[in-house]
Amino acid sequence: MIISSLGVLNFLINYIMELSDRLRKVRKDLGLSQLDFAKSIGLKQGSYSGLETGAKKALSNAVKELLVLQYGVSIDWLESGEGNMYMSGKSDLLSSPPPVYGLEPSAKDKRIAELEELVSIQRELLEFYKAKIKDGE
Repeated sequence: MIISSLGVLNFLINYIMELSDRLRKVRKDLGLSQLDFAKSIGLKQGSYSGLETGAKKALSNAVKELLVLQYGVSIDWLESGEGNMYMSGKSDLLSSPPPVYGLEPSAKDKRIAELEELVSIQRELLEFYKAKIKDGE
């Protein structure tokens, strides 16, 4: 029993480390600072930093969905490291929408509100990046 528990623990530790590495890879591939990347997925810089270092051990479903919607990150790659880092296009997003883990019919209104909030964040980000582009940053 102890051996199998240690095996599970090692698997979880490796998974967490790999997740932190994958997040860092996406951020660096996009050429964003931790602060800008964190803002773009609705997190504070300190919270995001904890994800990259492994101090924070899990991504919320909302953050996973933002990574998919905002940057086209493949959810399979994000969660397991398998496949391509990015989806190949809009058809991938439509054929494989962001995951909805255990959504019960009674949670539909809550889910719709969450998606509306994501759209609001995307609009704010669009304005943020428009201003940066206009200012030549």
